[in-house]
Amino acid sequence: MANRGTTKKLCSLVAVLALMVLIMGAPLVPARAEEGLPALVVTATPSSVYVGEDATVTLSLSDKAGQPLKEGIKVIINIDALGFASTGTTGAEGTVAVTLPAGKLMEGTFTGKVLVEGYEEGTFTLEVAGKKLNVEPASVSVVFAQQVTIEAVLSDAEEEKPVEKGAMAVLSLPKGTVTATVGEDGKVLFTASGPELLGVGTFTAFISVEGYADAQLELKVEPGKLLVSPGSFEISFTKTATLVLKVAEEAATEEENEESTPLPEGTVLLVALNDYTDTVTVGKEGSATITVGADALKVGEDMELVLKVEGYEDLALPLKVNTGALKVDPAELTVKGTEDVVFTATLTDAEGNDVPFSIGDEQLVATLTVETLSATAPVGKNSKVTFTLPASAMEELGGGTFEGAVSLPNYEKATFKLTITDLPEKEKPQPPEEPTEPEEPTAVVLEFTVGSNTFTVNNKTVEMDVAPFVKNGRVMVPIRFLAEALGYTVDYDFSDPTNKTITVHAVEDIVLTIGSNKALVGTEEVELDAVPELVNGRTMVPVRFVAETLGFEVQWADGVVTLKQQQP
Repeated sequence: MANRGTTKKLCSLVAVLALMVLIMGAPLVPARAEEGLPALVVTATPSSVYVGEDATVTLSLSDKAGQPLKEGIKVIINIDALGFASTGTTGAEGTVAVTLPAGKLMEGTFTGKVLVEGYEEGTFTLEVAGKKLNVEPASVSVVFAQQVTIEAVLSDAEEEKPVEKGAMAVLSLPKGTVTATVGEDGKVLFTASGPELLGVGTFTAFISVEGYADAQLELKVEPGKLLVSPGSFEISFTKTATLVLKVAEEAATEEENEESTPLPEGTVLLVALNDYTDTVTVGKEGSATITVGADALKVGEDMELVLKVEGYEDLALPLKVNTGALKVDPAELTVKGTEDVVFTATLTDAEGNDVPFSIGDEQLVATLTVETLSATAPVGKNSKVTFTLPASAMEELGGGTFEGAVSLPNYEKATFKLTITDLPEKEKPQPPEEPTEPEEPTAVVLEFTVGSNTFTVNNKTVEMDVAPFVKNGRVMVPIRFLAEALGYTVDYDFSDPTNKTITVHAVEDIVLTIGSNKALVGTEEVELDAVPELVNGRTMVPVRFVAETLGFEVQWADGVVTLKQQQP
C-alpha cells in the first residue's frame, strides 16, 4: 500500500502533466531534453516562508543575461515535495505570484520547478521555516543618499523575544542585498549604497535570518537634496560659457553641511537650460564643468540652470547673462577717402575667444558706425568680418580722425577709430554756450537701479556685489551699501541662527531682524511691509523704510529709486 507522501507526489505529477497538456496544447517533452534552449533564471521572493500560514511568493523570471520575460507568457510552477502545482501568467518585469496553502507546507528546504515553453526548465529554492520573524517598525522612511542607514528591531514573533545577538541578518533591496549583525535587544543597522541598491519610491523589502521565515519591510525612499557651490552664476555673453561647480548631497543639519559629502566621481549629472540639455560626469571631490553654447544664453533674461541627478530632487540655479565685452582688431584704420575701402577685422570677446557666427539659424551681422557712415558685415566662422566703406560716405565725413564703434548683438560696442586722408576737413558747428546757473546748496542724492550692480552717490558710481530687486511691490537693497553711503555704520549679530539682527547706528538706532516684519527704531517697535532677507550672503532690506527713517525723501520712477536729503 502506497504511503501518503508517495500518493501526494503522484497526484502532483498527474496534475502538472494535465496542466502542461492544457496550456501547451501539445504532448509534454521535458525541456531539459531539448538542446539549444535558452536558460530560464528564477528568483523567489521571499525565499523563506512561515509554515503556519498561507504564503505568497513572487517569482521573477529572466534569461541568462538578466532580461525579464515578456508580459503575458504562460507558466507552470510545481514543488513536487510539497505536492504543489500551479499555473500563472507573467506580469510586468517577468514576475508571477503564487500562493502556497498552509496545509501543503512543512518545514524544510525545497526545490521548485518552473516550465515555460521555449526555455530550459527553471528552478528555485524555497525554505519553509518553523519560526516567524517580527520586524519593528514594519515600515521605514529614508532619504536617498550615497549611504542610507536602515534601522530595525528583530524578534521571534511567537516567543516574543529578541533575535539572538550575533545572528546574521540579510536585507533584500530592489537592486541587491546588504548584511548586518544583530546587536543587543535584537537591534540591527543596515548601511546601503543609495545609487547601487536603492531608487526613489516605495518598495517591499525582506529581512532574512537563518531559521526564520523572511519578514516583510515596507521601505519608502524619498529623494535627497543637492548642495551646489556656487549657488548662482553671473556671466558675460560668450561663444561658449564654462561653468565650474561642486556638487554634494545636502545633510540633515547645517552643521553637517559644513562637511557635506561630495557626489562620487563618475556620477552622471543631467544639465538643462531652457531647451538645451547635456550630461556631465562628476569629477574628483564633486567637481563638475558645464559648457553652454551661445544658442542657449539669453542676455537680460532670468534663466535657471537645472541640475538632475538620479535619486535627488532637481536643483535650479539662477543664471544671469550680461552683455559680453567686444574687441575689434584692428581698432584703428587710416584710409584714403577718395576711393572705396574694403577691410577685414577680427572680433573677439574680452578673453580673446572667437565670437559666434550665428545664434540658432540666425546669421550674426556686425555693424560699423562712424558718425554718418554705417557699414554691415556677416560674421564668418573664423570670427572675421569684412566691411566696405564707400568713398561717397567718407566724402560726407571729410578728412580727419573720427571716433566710431563696432556693434554685435549680445555684446557691448567696441571702440573704433577711423582716420580719413586726402580729403579736406569739414568745419564742425560749435554748440552754444549754456548759461551759468547759480549753484544750489549741496545735497546728498543716491540712486539705486533695480537689477543693476551699481548705484550713484551725488552722480559718483559705486559698485555692489548684489543688485536691488523688487519683492511684493517693495524695492530691496543691500543695507551695508545703503547705510555706509549715508555715513552710518552697521553691526551684524548672527550668533543666534534663529535671531539674526542688523543694527544701523543713527540718532536713533534701527534694529532689523532677518525674516521678521518687526523692527526697532530707538525703543519703539514698528511694523515693516517687507521682511529683511539674506541673498548670496548680503542682507537685503526695504529701502523706503530705512531711508525715510533716516530722514531721506524717497522717489520711484522707471525702476530707479532716488534718495535725497538737503544738507544744512
